[in-house]
Amino acid sequence: MAEKTFSRRNLDFTLFEVLQVSELIQYDYFKAHDTETFGFTLDIASDIARQIMAPAFTDSDRKQPDLENGQVNVHSSIHAFINAFSEAGLMAAPFSEEWGGMQLPKVIAAAAEFIMGSAHNSMVMYSDLTKGAANLIYTFGNAEQKAVFLPKMLSGEWMGTMCLTEVQAGSSLSDVATSASPQADGTYLIKGQKIFISAGDQM
Repeated sequence: MAEKTFSRRNLDFTLFEVLQVSELIQYDYFKAHDTETFGFTLDIASDIARQIMAPAFTDSDRKQPDLENGQVNVHSSIHAFINAFSEAGLMAAPFSEEWGGMQLPKVIAAAAEFIMGSAHNSMVMYSDLTKGAANLIYTFGNAEQKAVFLPKMLSGEWMGTMCLTEVQAGSSLSDVATSASPQADGTYLIKGQKIFISAGDQM
């Protein structure tokens, strides 16, 4: 179980006594929160870890994703995790209220992911890649891109992926050769080859 792999007592001590995260609520961006909401977020993460993630740890390892009729099928627990994670608001939690987020301090969101990762780190990869991709769009995207992608990604309806590894480069960014050329219609022409695409399909 998740509780056997981390100490909530030690985590709370680190967050609230050492880092004094409750002091963050003095800033306008975090004013909707208090020590209670921070603790409640960690409680939700603990519930998801205990009820969904830890019980699936062994079975999801034994029943790995398979390719069938051109579709990758992942373990059903992945869907259960994403649904619970998203419905609890954790996918959008660190993002601004403008995009359905809670404006939760990232240190609390990271602590929640630590709890869940202690139960099943592979599952956290799916949510992390989605949040990472959404954050790129949130930071660098134009208004149209944000409007199209952020609501669906932060609700868990659409997922993000990481396409880093290439045959000749492994994961060495300096040797990556894939290029993206802008097209007249606003799309990009991608040229290159990727392997080991993390969370590339999750039917």
